Amino acid sequence: MVLVEPYSTKCGHTFCRKCILEAYSAVMDNSNESTSVRENSSNETRLPLFRCPVDRHPLPNPKDLQPAPFLISSLVNDLVVACPFANRGCNWEDKRWLVSKHVSQDCPFVNVKCSGLRSDGKTCEDIALRGEVLDEIKKARLAAVTAKTTRSNSLLNNTLADARSISRSASGVGGQSTLAESSALEYPVPSDDTSSVELKDYTKLHDSESAEATLNGLVCQTPPSPRQRGSSITRVLYKCVHEQKELQKNTTSVQCECGESVDTDDVERHISEECMAVSVICQDCQQTMARPLLTHHSREECTAGIVFCPAQEYGCDWSGKRSDQQLIADHQAACILIKLIPVLSKQTKRIESLEHDNQALRLCVERLTSITNDETSTITDSTAASRTNSSTTSFTDSDLLHMFMECERLRRDVDHLNSTSSDMYLKQGMLMMRENIRLSEEINVLRSGFTSLRHQLHFLLTERRSWASHYYHGSSDSHIPPQPAPPERPSQRSLGDLLRDVKL
Repeated sequence: MVLVEPYSTKCGHTFCRKCILEAYSAVMDNSNESTSVRENSSNETRLPLFRCPVDRHPLPNPKDLQPAPFLISSLVNDLVVACPFANRGCNWEDKRWLVSKHVSQDCPFVNVKCSGLRSDGKTCEDIALRGEVLDEIKKARLAAVTAKTTRSNSLLNNTLADARSISRSASGVGGQSTLAESSALEYPVPSDDTSSVELKDYTKLHDSESAEATLNGLVCQTPPSPRQRGSSITRVLYKCVHEQKELQKNTTSVQCECGESVDTDDVERHISEECMAVSVICQDCQQTMARPLLTHHSREECTAGIVFCPAQEYGCDWSGKRSDQQLIADHQAACILIKLIPVLSKQTKRIESLEHDNQALRLCVERLTSITNDETSTITDSTAASRTNSSTTSFTDSDLLHMFMECERLRRDVDHLNSTSSDMYLKQGMLMMRENIRLSEEINVLRSGFTSLRHQLHFLLTERRSWASHYYHGSSDSHIPPQPAPPERPSQRSLGDLLRDVKL
């Protein structure tokens, strides 16, 4: 078990603060009672003496019980522990010094006050799980946002319709309106004082309509405080968790053939484990019975079932049918291991006790060795300090408390920096990935453009070569010496026509 507040003794053993102080108080009370009895019988008195629960070292002074060193507290607080409400279904696991924050703020399985609105308009004062209350709050907020969006859309549509009608009437009577007037009519600027509007709407609805309307997740916004600098506090009115559970249970429960009301989610489990109307057949004796009675029947009552020797755990491998009582009695009378069961069980318990004591003694030897080494080093250091006449620095309780608080603050800062750095690394990786994707797309676009230019250039060169070959072949067939190219070639395609065919 993990120590909540570790306290150490002068002999080097560490205990829980509450446990060791209770033991100390009990010993002191008993000693005081015995001392008073002795004083009545004789004049001799004896001081009470408390001993260490591990090695029985005398601890007469209450100052012998001191808080454990900060190293032990840090090691204990850095252990990974589960949530105290793990038996209710919480899967949270983290360092022990974060348990209080998790339980006080985040754990959905902690019992809190419901504070939801009942159907009669009153606030529920019963206890419910935090997760269920948060689910109802989320539903109420979603309903409030949906209602607010619907009201905003309807208000915008009405405003646009009024603006269009006004613009049409203005254009029919006095000509065209100005651009500033039309823009002001089509796009009205919302008021900054939205909190008072929402509060008035909520008050009207709460006063006029029934109490059932207040359970639909209405949002009551209050004017902002000076600390919030313009922000508004939102209080969500949500329904009672208990009424919602009862309503859901009534709507989702079914009536089983055995007469019990079962939820739809538990129908399969009820039929396979609890339903008395389901009959099964024993595989050994072929007897029909209700399913919940099958386990007890197979272990205790089935005549065709197989039973084993009571000394099976000690090595006897005999087995037989439960119906053959004579055979069972003969084996119990003849089996030697059955007669040795009391001795063997006693030896087993003794071996387990010796193993436990051996482990405890081993730990004590290790602790005593460490204490001896520490005391030897302390004596050596004090001797060296006395030889050199060096002054030692004494720390008060306030100094130690200040150092402890500083260490706690530094540890919280380091944990915060670790979480912040991991988030920054993740964001940086996402940004680099997006930038790489964008650059790859641009490179693909440039590559496609270069490919298009290469095809067009190849097309121009091909056209030029075909034109030159046609021109020179025509001059050689007419047996006319080659002449310089004429300035105008009406029979061939012009360079402008060729350039118009190029598509970049």
